[in-house]
Amino acid sequence: MQNHTNRCRTLHLVDLENLLGEQRKHDVARGGLVHYLELARWSPGDQVVVAADHEIIRQIGFDKPVTCSLHAVRGEDAADTVLLGGAPAELVARRYDRLVIGSGDHIFLRRAMAVRDLGVGVLIVARADGCSRGYRRAGLPVAAFDGSASSGGGTLALAA
Repeated sequence: MQNHTNRCRTLHLVDLENLLGEQRKHDVARGGLVHYLELARWSPGDQVVVAADHEIIRQIGFDKPVTCSLHAVRGEDAADTVLLGGAPAELVARRYDRLVIGSGDHIFLRRAMAVRDLGVGVLIVARADGCSRGYRRAGLPVAAFDGSASSGGGTLALAA
């Protein structure tokens, strides 16, 4: 389902703690987010929603590489719950042409499939060691988040 503008717009749901894995204990959140945005092919006008532990959010809160909504959460599956709660499939289909999920957690699989079934393109960005096999079984494309750009502050070449 197309939105009412002439350009493709993407919703990014990013569980940054999930993407960083064990690296989350170091000062790598901004570089990790930049790496995600590059893999996800972020472009101006996209909506980016990031949820993670407060320590990770603190690392990027005042130095965000792009405009994004940040949610500091605590507890098991808290980031997943926040991200899914703000993105019902029907809403995503009405407002966006593409959904990129920055997490390999299985909890996002049902939403990814529902959005795809409504005609929205879907991409999963996940660590190889943290990606549910269900995404590939469902025929959803997966981009490997290898963390190679997570060590520095990272700069993002902004797409026009």
